[in-house]
Amino acid sequence: KFDPRSFVRIDQGYDEHPKVIPLSDAAFRAHIGSICWAGRNPRQNGLIPAAVARKKWRPKIVNELVSAGLFDIEEGGYRVHDYLDFNRSSDEISAYREARGDAGSLGNHKRWHVARRRPDSECPHCQEEGRTRVAN
Repeated sequence: KFDPRSFVRIDQGYDEHPKVIPLSDAAFRAHIGSICWAGRNPRQNGLIPAAVARKKWRPKIVNELVSAGLFDIEEGGYRVHDYLDFNRSSDEISAYREARGDAGSLGNHKRWHVARRRPDSECPHCQEEGRTRVAN
């Protein structure tokens, strides 16, 4: 069954990681929230803009995440440390979606044109195969 929700990856040992264990409850929640925000905003590739961080978390919490090595300071905001080591980049997501679309298009071509021997002159797969003559 297709699940339309998107997901982020968090290691099963996340809560026992040496950088995570000493976090306050608020910083722990903020870090999980930052990973989820990054997943919902894949074009950012793990970068949390400073304006978003200011709106979501108190400066004390952001500083705690920076001090723990879980946020890297970058121009314009904070990058979730190692986010792209566990989650797809925006380029990887685009390539995945394109591949799925191509696979679906090819599947439809095989089902409706090849199997029924009814090529379609507007189908790019029929055009590639040189079978653009529409059967009567």
